[in-house]
Amino acid sequence: MTVKNTIRQFIYMFLPAIVFRTIYGYFGLYIAIISSLILTVSVMVSNHRKNGRVENTLIKSLSILILSFLGSVISSNERFYFIPPLLQTVFFIIWILIFMIRKKCYVFLFAKDFNIPYLDEMDEKDFLSLNYIWLFIFCLKFVIKTISLVYMDLPFVTLYWISFLSGDPITLPVIYYTYRYFDKKIKAYVNAKT
Repeated sequence: MTVKNTIRQFIYMFLPAIVFRTIYGYFGLYIAIISSLILTVSVMVSNHRKNGRVENTLIKSLSILILSFLGSVISSNERFYFIPPLLQTVFFIIWILIFMIRKKCYVFLFAKDFNIPYLDEMDEKDFLSLNYIWLFIFCLKFVIKTISLVYMDLPFVTLYWISFLSGDPITLPVIYYTYRYFDKKIKAYVNAKT
């Protein structure tokens, strides 16, 4: 896992949100969503030209933006912008539970975006315990988003920051823990091979 690749993944994670918030303040919801969509699609096209593939983190961002846009337009209510991220959180909770039932590691799907050496050679079962921490963080996100959206009469900008911060930023400690866990397991695997 290179530093450059890691920085790129974090840029993919945060740049659309920063662009959205900046443009929303000046031009409103629809222009902000469309600008974020254009940015995300541009990055996806550029990525595909360079690497011949589109990374899962970008696909995730694009799908949420499209659903948020449709939810807001169809309902003509800005609060519906937050329903797709909430549904996405529910989707990931169900997805992780399915991974756990099938004895698969949820993180492996996204770890491939980071081009981690030796990962394809390793046994996925060594990483199954990571499912529990990811399930916990998605359940926490669900609780925060639900309480702020359903039980509080908050303005759009406040809801936006709650939704944003309980999205990718709240996951950073879990991402760091996952990175350290992968690093430890890969070092053990390499040492065992030599």
